[in-house]
Amino acid sequence: MCQQNYYVIIVNFYEMKNDTEIKPPSAPEIEASVLGSIMIDNTAGLKAFQMLKPKHFYVRINAIIYEVMLALFENDTPIDTITMYDALKKIGKLEECGGAVYLSKLSMNIPSSANIEYHCKILIEKWMYREMVNISHQLAQKAYEGAESPFELASRVYKQLEDMMNVLEKKEELNFVKRLPDIFQKIEEERSEKIETTLKCKEYPSFNKATGGLRPGNMVLISGPTKASKTRFAFSLLRDYAVNVKVPVGLIGLEMDTDEYDRILLSMQTQTRYDYLRDPAAKAKDGHLRFSADKLHTMKQKAIDDFKDTKIFISDNVFLDIELFAKIHYWHHKYGVRLVAVDYIQLVPTNEDMERRDMVVAHISRNLKNICRQLKINIIEISQENDRGRTAEGKGPEKDCDFWFSCIHPSDEGTKSIKMQSDNELIDVPIDESIFQVRFKASRHSPNGGSFLTKFFENGEYKEFDYKH
Repeated sequence: MCQQNYYVIIVNFYEMKNDTEIKPPSAPEIEASVLGSIMIDNTAGLKAFQMLKPKHFYVRINAIIYEVMLALFENDTPIDTITMYDALKKIGKLEECGGAVYLSKLSMNIPSSANIEYHCKILIEKWMYREMVNISHQLAQKAYEGAESPFELASRVYKQLEDMMNVLEKKEELNFVKRLPDIFQKIEEERSEKIETTLKCKEYPSFNKATGGLRPGNMVLISGPTKASKTRFAFSLLRDYAVNVKVPVGLIGLEMDTDEYDRILLSMQTQTRYDYLRDPAAKAKDGHLRFSADKLHTMKQKAIDDFKDTKIFISDNVFLDIELFAKIHYWHHKYGVRLVAVDYIQLVPTNEDMERRDMVVAHISRNLKNICRQLKINIIEISQENDRGRTAEGKGPEKDCDFWFSCIHPSDEGTKSIKMQSDNELIDVPIDESIFQVRFKASRHSPNGGSFLTKFFENGEYKEFDYKH
């Protein structure tokens, strides 16, 4: 009986969408305030025109008025009561939009236009709520009919919601010359270090030099053959940013489970041998536990101290690519995660019906790049390499990344030393099994080429190797 009542409620709720007593989410008074702010201060319109589109207005006449304002702005015509009156009259919309009385009313009781950006965000949020209601109704109907698989429905709904998730960051394209004041203001603020837009780590100066710091939207590819330390390098970067720069980070791991990632992270930060953490019950030759209670206590205290102000999220629980994309969105919006690593991209499962695996990898990589740009975050794709030194299963990640680093283990090839740049000359650097080389293979933003060394220390530490000293 309860279940039957539940279905009746669901159906009734779906049918209520045409009930005139239920009004969609909206804020007409804020719509009027935004329009009035533009009329009394045309410079305030620049922010509004970048953020809002006519569809974001719920009240029809407000949407028409805003569309006319956009047209006046594009023609470099001042926006005030007189010009708006004339423009609406020319297109035959004056009386529909309330005439001179409504236009005059819009510009009254507007003490300041200073809050216009905040008001625009409210209007966008109300529009998002209305869109979510529409999508929910469609989903409820499709789910009730049961004609499509739940995976197909989930994928479609995700794509519909994805366009709204970051609508606050999306801006209308304006003529370049109109944006020059904002562009130079931002450059000046960065030059004087009033704002910091690039991410720079502390323990990898060569990475900073190669990238110039990660700007919002940059994607990094770290590839390499098996056992080339690509995952450890990427994870070490995440740890460096989280602990030393206090940037919220996330790792989506598909190669190992969370427990292994946890212990690798602890090993690197507390400088504790990883094999001790992997098998803490192992005994030394004298029969005693090699990982003593004192060592465990010291390591625990250091971990608590070092990680207390960090935000690090690790997940090995991803079953479809759409879940991967949704998790990145969730981490960013809930915890402010700015940097995410995916280990590794060829292992990401998908429900997409594609003929070849390289098309699947390219599809996933392209979506990750889009998420980077939409959320203004950074993503590190970790990829296996084939025998030709290219990313396995397709070149999609190579094409999408802004920076490409390739890890190799020189000692696997019997190499005893390697030539590295030191000031203005090349020097021979002796290497052993603990040393790895990271090659800077490609960049969209700077000259590529060159390399640096990393070292895996016996105590678990992993960082850039300073071979010059």
